[in-house]
Amino acid sequence: MTDLLLYCTEPAEERYLAGLLPIVGERMGVPLCIQVCRTRREFFHRGRTGSRQILLYVSRGPDSAAQAVQVHESCPGNWLVWFCDLDFSLLAYHMGITYFGLLPVCEGQVLSLIHI
Repeated sequence: MTDLLLYCTEPAEERYLAGLLPIVGERMGVPLCIQVCRTRREFFHRGRTGSRQILLYVSRGPDSAAQAVQVHESCPGNWLVWFCDLDFSLLAYHMGITYFGLLPVCEGQVLSLIHI
């Protein structure tokens, strides 16, 4: 079972991913335990208390970079997957983030993150 924490700043993206992740996981034969976090505070708390889980962080705008840095530093021992509408791929690479993708999220990107 793969543990996955999901936090999205946009409700529409959260609904889309919360629906897509179990379908793709089932299709790939990878059981996912998905926890949707409603607040950033809840996301940080659960990220700090667990280890070896996928932290799926989806955010828009320039503030997304500072928040992703904070998630990465505050929740060691996890895999951080970050989706944003702005191209912060170079920053993500330098930080050592597991996966960075541009919004909107497509099914192929979800397949990539399940293979982490």
